[in-house]
Order: sequence, then structure tokens, then C-alpha cells
Amino acid sequence: MKNQLFIVIQIIGYLSQGFGFSGGLCPAGFSCRNFKNNTPPTPCPPGTFSELGQHDCTPCAPGYHTNHSASESCKACQAGFMCPFADQNPVACPVGTYTSCTRQSCCSVCPVGTYNTHIASTDCVKCPAGVSCRPVSPPSCDSAILTPEYQITLNQFAGKTNPLWKLIYKATRDGFLATDFHYHCNDKTETMTLIKSKDGYIFGGYAHMSWSSGNSYIRDPKAFVFTLKNPHSIRPTRYLLKSGSEAYALYAHASYGPTFGNGPDIRVPDQSNLVKGTFNFGSTYADTTARGSATFTGSSSFEIGEILVYQLFG
Repeated sequence: MKNQLFIVIQIIGYLSQGFGFSGGLCPAGFSCRNFKNNTPPTPCPPGTFSELGQHDCTPCAPGYHTNHSASESCKACQAGFMCPFADQNPVACPVGTYTSCTRQSCCSVCPVGTYNTHIASTDCVKCPAGVSCRPVSPPSCDSAILTPEYQITLNQFAGKTNPLWKLIYKATRDGFLATDFHYHCNDKTETMTLIKSKDGYIFGGYAHMSWSSGNSYIRDPKAFVFTLKNPHSIRPTRYLLKSGSEAYALYAHASYGPTFGNGPDIRVPDQSNLVKGTFNFGSTYADTTARGSATFTGSSSFEIGEILVYQLFG
């Protein structure tokens, strides 16, 4: 009877001595919320923490971060950086933006009439007399797809310095039909398409020429496709057109969403929230990481969770 009582009696934040923790307290960096099911303490996931004796993990406050598990505390984001996502490393403020204080979730654009020329800036300076300083595009701080770090990378891929990014199509807002895509994106030049699969991988392509519903290929020597997040730990990579393939860079079809290459290398179907997209990667764009159609999601097909299309200015 005494042994049965010892097993049954539990106090929130405390553990049975059987798990070997000193004093019976739930260890810092761990959660004990499932202890009643005889489950050992579990590490707090990135973006959360717990102190000694705390029953469950606590999310980091805005402007704080920890990108590893079993954290006992969160770190404050330093000035010149932003922490839009608590489970990721701080991101340096892009050129033309700044944070003068610590614990910031997003960088601020330099006020009109001021500028800066370095990343991780903590302030802005007045424009020289007789010179106009154009404000930059605000950093993306509320998208789990286009993170500020990815935005900087894609600017580099496109050979642009701080262009203005304008969101012109979002599938979960505007619809997953091919006609929805063409309504918002046709006749728009310099567009960046980002696709997030339902399993969390992020990829897409850049079109310098405008999309159309003409059911034909579009020549675009400046087009490319890319991976940002994939199952192979390939770093963010841009894939350029194969020599002689420029005429097949884009495929504009009334029944397709954004489609790249004569394979197509990346095909977004109509009703893309219900119908899987497909890859035939390497047909038109050079597969420099040698993963073929499995490059982007580990498979030759993918389920779409979101599509974002931005138009770039400047």
C-alpha cells in the first residue's frame, strides 16, 4: 500500500526519485507535463525554455531567442539585429534599416531623409545635401516563408541591392486556382515565386519576364530556380538555366500556376491545394547539387501549403 501511494502521489514541478534527478525537481530546460503518464522529462524545443522546478516550457518573449533544445533561458536580441522567430538565430538588419535597442522583433526602415550603408546598423545618418535617399523595402518579419535572412539571399540571387518587395499573390488569401495566379501575376515583370510544401520545404523561382496565359514557353535568360529549405541539408542554392535553354525558361499556361522549364522542372497545377505539383528538375535548369527531381522536397511530387509571389522594384 505504501509503495502504491508513493507512485500515485505527484506534485506539479516535481519528479519521482526514480528518474535520478536531485531533489525531485523538474530539471531546467525540460518539461515534466507528461510525467503523470510515467514519461521521462522531455527537452524544451527551440524557442522555449524552463527553469529548475518549472512544470512546462515557456515560449521566449518577443525579441528573445534560443535556437537549441533544453534551454534554461532565452537570449536578448542585440541592437542592430532582429529576432522575428524565437527558434532561429538573430538576423542582421539589412542595409537601410536599423534597431537602436535590444530585444527587437523587427528592424525599422531608416526615416525619410536618412540612410545607412551597412548591415547590423544601430542608427541612420542624414542624407547629404542635394542627394535623395530612397527608403528600402521593409524587412519581412511576419512570414515563416520569406524570413529576413531568405530575403537577403534572394536579393543576392537576383543581383539586386535592397529592392522593394511587393506581395502580389498569396494562395491562401487569393486562391489556389490557376486563374487566381494569372489574375494577380500576369503582365508583372521581375517576380519572385516562393512555394512552401506541406512538409515544410521552401523553393521557387525568379522570372524577369512577365507571366501570361498564352499556353506557350517564355524566353527569359535571367530566370532561375532555387531551394531555400530542403531535406538534404543543401544550403540555399540558385540553379541557372542550362546553356541553350533560355527559350524554355518559363511555361505560361492558363491551366497552370507558376511553372518553370521544359520538363517542367517545377510545375504548379490548377487547384494546387488539392492536386500535387511535380518536378522534372534538371531538364532546363542545371542540377548542380546532383539530387535530380528529389532536390526540393525529397520526391518528384509535392503537396502545396502556400505560394507567395512578390514583384521586385529597383
